[in-house]
Amino acid sequence: MIFASERGYHNVRPLMEKATLAAADAVDRAISSTHDELYPHEEYMIAGPLLSAVAVSFFFCLALAAAYVPSYASTALRFRSGTIALLRDRQAFGECRTGMEEGTVLLGSMFWGALVSSLLLGVAVGVFVFLLLWQVTRAALMDLTALLIGLGIIAIMKLTLTNVGLRSAYVGFYRRKIALSNVYSMLLECANIAFTVLTALVRAGFLVAIAGLYIGRMDTPLLAPGVGVGSLRDKYPTIFRKEILAKEAHRHPYVEVLGKMFLMKLRHGERFCSRAGCCFRLVFTLALMPWLRKYRVMARPDLLGKNIATGHEAVDSRQQSALFSSTLRQSAIMASMSMAASLPSNRVLIESSNAVEVAPDTASESDVHLLQVQLSEKEEELKLLLQELKDAKAKIVLLQT
Repeated sequence: MIFASERGYHNVRPLMEKATLAAADAVDRAISSTHDELYPHEEYMIAGPLLSAVAVSFFFCLALAAAYVPSYASTALRFRSGTIALLRDRQAFGECRTGMEEGTVLLGSMFWGALVSSLLLGVAVGVFVFLLLWQVTRAALMDLTALLIGLGIIAIMKLTLTNVGLRSAYVGFYRRKIALSNVYSMLLECANIAFTVLTALVRAGFLVAIAGLYIGRMDTPLLAPGVGVGSLRDKYPTIFRKEILAKEAHRHPYVEVLGKMFLMKLRHGERFCSRAGCCFRLVFTLALMPWLRKYRVMARPDLLGKNIATGHEAVDSRQQSALFSSTLRQSAIMASMSMAASLPSNRVLIESSNAVEVAPDTASESDVHLLQVQLSEKEEELKLLLQELKDAKAKIVLLQT
């Protein structure tokens, strides 16, 4: 290449070649230095994150798969025991009765949800381990670790001062030392202004982490009831319960026992489930297992009546009436059992309504009078017990005030 000037012609090809070589050499050196700086120096910097990510993903996936068995069993038992009061919630029961074909999406959702959740957790752990081992970010993570240790020490000091100071200033909800509690509260409010700078970011991080961990748990509600609008709600826990209810409708112990009783009745006729046997089972249940009726009454408090004056349920009167009726029925049952030992078997009839009656065609007036006397004695004893309970409650209230 020739360049013309006032002094003559100049050949610049050698200069261009030298400049090109210099630029190429500079680029090579920059690439080499960048490669040496960023590329992991040791093999464990690559193998460590990969192994940790695979191990965490594998064990987390196993944990998700194993969690469904006890979750299914516990949910079914809660349905049976009434802990999940589905039958008394018309809206929830209506949602569970419709769309039974939605249960077919559970298998695929469980598989892909567990896979995605385990992969996300494995990637997060692998990236953290890689940043901890990589020579470029190792120093920054060490500084961050030192900062976290300092924040942890400050948090421990805060908790210690709070527990020591406020424990002596408060008794439950009440302030025992008003001045001391005011001073501690003001100090904590001032300190929390600095501590809560990253509250929104930390809360968002916690929510994202929890959502990532529970993507594969179709049996656990991730959102609280009422959170979400329309199709944005978390419907998979409801689908999981639908599937359980569909299985329980055919395998519930009560259904199985009832079916066996029907089959035995068809096979044996009048020799099975006679009136005498029903009366004996009723006496056995109410006398030896009274908590069965107690749980049923406590689960349905509206069965015991309401306060007519206010229109609200009277809790004290309801409890007293439940106690009175339960003891009265038990006393009537025990009286009937004692009378049955001395009377012929056809003279005592225990109705299914938990009342004791004597057959009018064969009973004598003395038997009826004896039962009435025993019932009146039990009523007087119950009235005395209720009066003692009221006096004890009044004394407790006076002592507390």
